[in-house]
Amino acid sequence: MKLAGKQSTLLFLLIIALILMAYILFIQNPESKKIDAKKYELTQIEARKKEIDQTILAGQGLNTEIESYKTQITEIEQKLLPVIETQVIAQKIQDAFIKHGIPFITLIQTEAPTEDRVLESDETTISLNLMRSVLFKFQVSGTDGRTMSILDIGDTPIEEIEIPAPTEGTAEDLENPIIYKLVGYNEFIAAVKDIEDDLPETVKIKSISMTDSGQGFMLYDLSVVVYSYDLPDRVSEPVMDGDYITWTGVPVSSIPKDGLIGIPYEAIPLSMRQDAFFRPFALFPVAPVETETETP
Repeated sequence: MKLAGKQSTLLFLLIIALILMAYILFIQNPESKKIDAKKYELTQIEARKKEIDQTILAGQGLNTEIESYKTQITEIEQKLLPVIETQVIAQKIQDAFIKHGIPFITLIQTEAPTEDRVLESDETTISLNLMRSVLFKFQVSGTDGRTMSILDIGDTPIEEIEIPAPTEGTAEDLENPIIYKLVGYNEFIAAVKDIEDDLPETVKIKSISMTDSGQGFMLYDLSVVVYSYDLPDRVSEPVMDGDYITWTGVPVSSIPKDGLIGIPYEAIPLSMRQDAFFRPFALFPVAPVETETETP
């Protein structure tokens, strides 16, 4: 009986050992391998997530940079004219002369527009971007300081001003001449500077010149090149209004046609209609003194 009991105990212990061995061999080892595999996968996923997080962070920084570039491009695009409205630009430029006190404009002229395209860096492809340019020419007159002009009348209505009688001038007049408003170089340069600074990306001063009339005043010439840009791949929408695009002057149908623009022909004395020297700034035409010839 005692042997049988010991055998039973040994058999029980053997069975327990076999179960433990079977657990280790068939359950614990495979599960450990699965756990190790999962740990490895987790490590890989965490590493991948870190890369993705870094990519997202870099992408956010790139998006910020892209938006910054778009803002800069938009600022540039808004300074470029999409079209050239010659009559509006001429009005804008002549207003600069008027603003700076030299309103006697004797010439406004434009040349035919030219078009230019850019050759891409591959030296074979022509860019779709198109640049147009128009040359504007202006001439304005200074004054001689001895002839009354519209700058001298002040608040006096023009119809109340007495036209001075033509005289040769006495010795006293020559010693103490009436000095009227004298405008010239300073006013012209101030206007040119204003034109140059107002829209420098689009309006470029090409040349200036000065001519002595030989009659006590100067004539000033200005050439301006105005550019517009046709950009198919714009970042922003073109601005189709503004000082250089929208007409703000008097409607053409309302422009007076009674001689207020220019000197009425009827106001010019007969003696001046042929050979009298032209003073663009003169408020009144002055005829040479007519001397009576004594009959013998």
